[in-house]
Amino acid sequence: MLINRTAILAKNETTYGTDATPAASDAIDVFDFTIKPTGDKIARQTYKANLSPSEHVIGKKLVEGSFKMEVRGAGAAYSASVRPDPDPILRASGLAATVDTTPGAEKVTYDPVSTGFESVTIYGYMDGLIHKVLGCFCTFKLIAQAGQIAIFEVSFKGLYQVPVDGAIITPTLLALQPPIVQSVGLTIGGWAAGVYEKLEMDAAVEISERPDLNSAEGLKGLAITGRQPAGSMDPLAVTEATKSFWANWKAGTAEALTATIGSTQYNKMTLSAPKVQISDIAWGDRSKERIYSLGLNFAGNAGDDEFQLVFA
Repeated sequence: MLINRTAILAKNETTYGTDATPAASDAIDVFDFTIKPTGDKIARQTYKANLSPSEHVIGKKLVEGSFKMEVRGAGAAYSASVRPDPDPILRASGLAATVDTTPGAEKVTYDPVSTGFESVTIYGYMDGLIHKVLGCFCTFKLIAQAGQIAIFEVSFKGLYQVPVDGAIITPTLLALQPPIVQSVGLTIGGWAAGVYEKLEMDAAVEISERPDLNSAEGLKGLAITGRQPAGSMDPLAVTEATKSFWANWKAGTAEALTATIGSTQYNKMTLSAPKVQISDIAWGDRSKERIYSLGLNFAGNAGDDEFQLVFA
């Protein structure tokens, strides 16, 4: 089986854990796809006349996986049926999608929610073997590095099913080049003069098991039970008079952050956050220039608004 002969489909579920039956048109462009089952290996410890161990049994079973996907839009005006490439994954990460179809200014906005979470069915075609994973929830990390393609590093958990044999599908993939991380206009607290190499934001969605003795595999499913968004950035060091990073860390000062990846309509994404705090600060080195290595905490303002992703 060849690694490159892989196709990944993803479609949000109407009912949790019920196969959404994604088709070729539900393909998402990913790389570095991994998947593995996890289960409770239960040792049997009954007495016997010898020291040989007994065979174990597997209890509750799940599937865990990960992949990476490029940050890019749809390349066409957004609508109920035209969404950014990562749409089903963002919605399965505890975000709600709002589509604005104002002619000439169409956009899709993703905001955190605390109820009404959407799960996703993921099919992984592995050149002759098909993993069908239902009831998936996801979390993601946004990584934007200067001069590179921004990516979402995604991890997911779902319900276990034995893979089945089957020919690889021919996926319908989006023919759109992703934007390069350049001229992103990163500002924090209105300060736009910083020089950065990398910005990261981790959604840090908490995905919990729901054990249930009445359910198959002893598991009712999975649930999103929390999130703790965090991140990092690495500005060239400046004086406190220029930007008071050290004083802001001490005071726990919260400042607004914004950055836009891409400049072409229908292929750009803006990350914004109303209250970003410096959680850690340390000296660093980049090509013999001093930098600040900053850890970030993304806090809510009115609630369910600690960050927002807008594809426009």
